[in-house]
Amino acid sequence: MLDNTEDIIIKVLRAVPEMEKGESKDFDCPLCGQEKAMNASRSDLNGHLWIECRKCGFSMGS
Repeated sequence: MLDNTEDIIIKVLRAVPEMEKGESKDFDCPLCGQEKAMNASRSDLNGHLWIECRKCGFSMGS
């Protein structure tokens, strides 16, 4: 069971597929379980990672 923000972030980051700068990939959300609902993209400018689920609304950026 996820009991704090750190657990949630770790679970999401472990699910993100490998990506190069400028890439974007859809994958199954590890939080709500919806297939291909989560999207991760890596900025081609600075390599920062952006993650968002279209189903449960989770989002984060680094």
